[in-house]
Amino acid sequence: MSKDDDSLPDYMTPLYFAVTRHDFEKARDLISTGQAVDLEPTEEGHTLLHRAVQHGDIEAVRFLLSSGCPGALNGFDYVQHTPLIWAAKEGRLEIARLLLSAKADVNAHNEERIGNTAIREAAHSGDLRMVELLLSAGADPTIPGWMQIDAILEARIQAEDDPTSEVRRKILVILENAPPRKGT
Repeated sequence: MSKDDDSLPDYMTPLYFAVTRHDFEKARDLISTGQAVDLEPTEEGHTLLHRAVQHGDIEAVRFLLSSGCPGALNGFDYVQHTPLIWAAKEGRLEIARLLLSAKADVNAHNEERIGNTAIREAAHSGDLRMVELLLSAGADPTIPGWMQIDAILEARIQAEDDPTSEVRRKILVILENAPPRKGT
């Protein structure tokens, strides 16, 4: 598919199509000609990495990480999410592991726009395994996000909303007992 078609949105570049269709050989060729994989916007202001994480496309995530996308790894999209925040929000544990291995910032949050952290999103979702993974990677549950709510307060709110949930209580206890890691 050629980008010469004016009826296509700007984000639908040849690299976009190659990656989303898993034509990684063509994508490698495009990257070798200078197309920057970490700057390719998609329909929602994401990079291709944001899109792949949000859609749970682990093959595309692996390809993009191996192709070098330092700007996208910790970059914020239109809702102030990094790819790791999307992984936490969507419960994509294996993808979160890949992103952390690639040196994603576990405590990234857009302070200017009052963005949330990955650990707060995991607490909101009630994803115990994600909370444990993020804490083991150095997540700080005391970083405030939207409305000054940090992961601990988010877990408390969720546990109060669902008082019979064993998982919600366990997440709250784990977060309350986690050492704060600000400044690390």
